[in-house]
Amino acid sequence: MTVRIWQSFSCNNSSSYRLVARFADASTADATAAELRAFFAEHAQEMDALMEQGDFPEQNPGAAQTLANQYGFTWDDVLTWGDEMLEGDEPSVASEDGVLVVYHTYCGGFGGGIPAYLRKRGAREVEDETYQTPTMSVLFPRQAENAALEADLDLLFDQIDDEQREVEPLKTPWPTRWESYGRAAFFRDPKTVGLYFPIAPTDLSAFKTWLAERGVAQASIRLCEYADEDRFVAIGKAKCTACDAALQYLDPRIHDIETPQLACGTCGGLYELATFTRPS
Repeated sequence: MTVRIWQSFSCNNSSSYRLVARFADASTADATAAELRAFFAEHAQEMDALMEQGDFPEQNPGAAQTLANQYGFTWDDVLTWGDEMLEGDEPSVASEDGVLVVYHTYCGGFGGGIPAYLRKRGAREVEDETYQTPTMSVLFPRQAENAALEADLDLLFDQIDDEQREVEPLKTPWPTRWESYGRAAFFRDPKTVGLYFPIAPTDLSAFKTWLAERGVAQASIRLCEYADEDRFVAIGKAKCTACDAALQYLDPRIHDIETPQLACGTCGGLYELATFTRPS
């Protein structure tokens, strides 16, 4: 008789996990993201070496202890992820304009230590961990004559309507490593395109490459700016109270104005964005 023993290491409550930290300046967030990516890679190698020996460690190995000693925090649990080996499946990390996001599609959380590390690195706010996919909101000037870009936007916009804004998963014209699920909100008018959608941080680079390939040189990108979902929905529905024409959105981040405004291209009326959005 042959007896085979199978052993795996996982959490009883494994799921996707998102962690968001907000910094006062972008350079600190970028440096923290780079350090965190390097740490995850080293930690994965050390954990895999231990597990190849058949041992799941009772405490985090060397790299994690070094990080904790350097920044003065403690681990609540052993940091692990996935359902096989860790190397090559590290958590996804990205930073944009002072917002840092850590995400993995299958783990039991970030060991208590990663939120503490982010605070020690100077994050002014660290959100509670959540199962939800990170989100990205993007604004850029409309190029109606750009047929390739318009076709890609059609692909994105056709996935939702006024009643259904869940994407399961989001279909994208740029390559992705992980599927992303969640809510989306899109609008486009003669002046501006707005996109709000779920995205894994590892796919941010591919998205920026897609923008460049489609000739979008000026874009405002924000990670996990949750209020933008309702804003973009409201902008897409806004109508002029005088002539009932659809309004065009102008934003200081991509247009030469001082405050966000909605303008009527038919009768010239101007409206503050707050006229059509709920206070956030």
